[in-house]
Amino acid sequence: MRTPAPFFCVLFALSACARPETTPALSGTAVVSSVMAPMDGDPTSELPQRVADVLTRELKAHGLVAEIATPSSVVAARNTERRLELALEAAPDADLVVLLEAEPVFTTQLAGRYRWQVDVDVTLAHPNGADGARTYQWDIPVFLLYHHQREAEALDEAAPMLQRKLARALDEAVSAETE
Repeated sequence: MRTPAPFFCVLFALSACARPETTPALSGTAVVSSVMAPMDGDPTSELPQRVADVLTRELKAHGLVAEIATPSSVVAARNTERRLELALEAAPDADLVVLLEAEPVFTTQLAGRYRWQVDVDVTLAHPNGADGARTYQWDIPVFLLYHHQREAEALDEAAPMLQRKLARALDEAVSAETE
């Protein structure tokens, strides 16, 4: 009985020559506005460095130059629609406005670790108006080791999952533009 090895070798060689399907990249500048709402304090625009790096890296992978700039009026606003409106007004020359809202919440202690739920809303909008804005909502569970670690550390720990979810959202935005 003959082995089908030559057939598989030819099939493998042909598949190696096939070009992978790539997502067309966006281009231009993306202005990122961020709001983190702690459990027991006023909202802030300060992001952990790892989260800022994730945003910058993922936007760059999609052909956008990230500029993280959050006006105080965006932080002071209380709902997503108003925050987006203010972010769009503050960045009229941007090609894309990204509004990241994060609310880390402590939930429980489990097996000696502290479980937090990081609720993240990311809104992608073009400066020509909020009509075509897309909002993505994610709940990212994280575990912290120490009692003194708070909201910023929880958001920092959520950065790898945030990067994967943001990549998917940007891919959807690119495919929606090309349709």
